[in-house]
Amino acid sequence: MRDWLAVITRINPLTCAVDLLRNLVFALPDMPAAAAARFATGVSCSDTHCRLPWNFGITCPFAAVLLTLAVTGFGKPE
Repeated sequence: MRDWLAVITRINPLTCAVDLLRNLVFALPDMPAAAAARFATGVSCSDTHCRLPWNFGITCPFAAVLLTLAVTGFGKPE
C-alpha cells in the first residue's frame, strides 16, 4: 500500500468507530474463549501499541464536528 493511502486509511473515522464499537462490545471479561477467538478485536495493548485511545481520539472530534454541523443546519429556517 502506498504511504499516503496508508495514512488516509489510518485516520478514517468510520474505521476507527467500527473498531471502537467492536472493542467495547466484544472485549467483555466473561466472554467464552470460543467467542473471543471467533470475534477477535485486534486490540494489542502493550507498552508500544494501543489503538483504543487512537480510536477515541479520531471518532470523538469527528462526531462533535458533525453534530455541530447538524445542529446548525437544522436550526436555520427555510
